[in-house]
Amino acid sequence: DDANLRPRTVRLDDAWSVTVYEAKDIATNVEAWMATDEDAIDPFGGVAWPGAVVAARKLRDHGVAGKVVCCLGCGTGVEVLAAASLNASRVIALDYAKDALELCEKGAENYTCVETRHFDVRRDTIPACDVLVASDVFYSKDLSIACGRACGAALRTSSRPALISTDSQRYAGHTAAFLEALDVDFARFERTT
Repeated sequence: DDANLRPRTVRLDDAWSVTVYEAKDIATNVEAWMATDEDAIDPFGGVAWPGAVVAARKLRDHGVAGKVVCCLGCGTGVEVLAAASLNASRVIALDYAKDALELCEKGAENYTCVETRHFDVRRDTIPACDVLVASDVFYSKDLSIACGRACGAALRTSSRPALISTDSQRYAGHTAAFLEALDVDFARFERTT
């Protein structure tokens, strides 16, 4: 329902921006999620996160024209739209939350190269790609481990994608858990703060 959405233009640099859609009631959704003991889907994909901007810039620096980009935990789709605007041949947006996929689809309406898929990082296999993005998806230690295992498996395939990962929230120990579960020796590893 478009009445519950708000457009947000995310500035990636002086001459480059993308417009995503966020849930208008994100604060209410987060409070409701925090107040429950149930195993409910988190609402964090309903808002653009700072790590997505960093990941978008890294996509530009890496060069994704003509490449397949896969975004794990796509949320509102900042990285998805960035990759599409940089002429990726295909952008696969993965998320567990139906609401996040709908937000991403709304933002990507004008890009035919974007496809969204429901994805369970604990069970599903990351599709073959040239560049894999995992941006601000380390909300819990167990999710960080699951993301690390899934990304590590993708990095060990014959396609050997480049990995762009961000953790702007820096939850205690979650990045370390991701990296340990990733279990990959990197030819090049760049850590930015």
